[in-house]
Amino acid sequence: MFTSSTKYFLLIVGTAATLMAAGCASEVVEAPAVEPAATETTATEATMEPDTPEVPVAETAMEPDTPVTEAPREFGVGTVRTYNYTINGETYEIAITIAEKQEYKRRMMDLHVFSVPVRDPGGACDGANNVLEDIATASFAACLKDGKLLAATSPHDGRLKWPLEVGNSWRARSQWIDKVLHPDWSGPMWQKFAVLAWEEVTVPAGTFMAYKVARTDANWDTVKDEEHVIWYAPEPQLIVKLINTRSPDNGYGASEQGWELVSYELK
Repeated sequence: MFTSSTKYFLLIVGTAATLMAAGCASEVVEAPAVEPAATETTATEATMEPDTPEVPVAETAMEPDTPVTEAPREFGVGTVRTYNYTINGETYEIAITIAEKQEYKRRMMDLHVFSVPVRDPGGACDGANNVLEDIATASFAACLKDGKLLAATSPHDGRLKWPLEVGNSWRARSQWIDKVLHPDWSGPMWQKFAVLAWEEVTVPAGTFMAYKVARTDANWDTVKDEEHVIWYAPEPQLIVKLINTRSPDNGYGASEQGWELVSYELK
């Protein structure tokens, strides 16, 4: 079970941290050994959630022409996305390719191969060069290094729930699995997300209208000082920008991460 100082939401951009150069498309890793299936949330686990009434989410005023996006697009093998990744003020480019489709936790996943490893000092996914992304939800499931599982949110982190529409909010329950740094921190977790706005966002790849999706609560105290925001654009059906921070009180250490879409080749 987590403590308030050790809980951590894994933010290696599911669709954003899924990049790799086309030249690495042939680099296919083996699927990680199957972990024990995540257990359903029990009545005991549910007591982790606060008893206080839910606070209405701000910034959810809907415009008359705000769209509804029913489901994510499934991309083909060979799809390449390139992002500028900023970690603690340092920016470098990561491209990733969908290398193959595979089953994990009885769900179909895209295996993304990175052109260069992701740097996240102190984080559970530091050094990862592969990510598994849940196809049905476009949500992060696991990070790997050379085919070895580093960490996972089982069956996925639930940060996107479909259909996407301004004003929608949800609670996502999952099992946090840390295989390397702090296995004893593994355990059930929950997070709350909300679609806050439909707004224009500009990144190196261009200017897009996008849903602004933010984490609004979680079962650890540091979230109050941590930011996790996604901008998902229906055209080109990608996460085009992501911001994620960890506070100094987070057990994995302070961190400031950002992803901005540079280019894409969809299949």
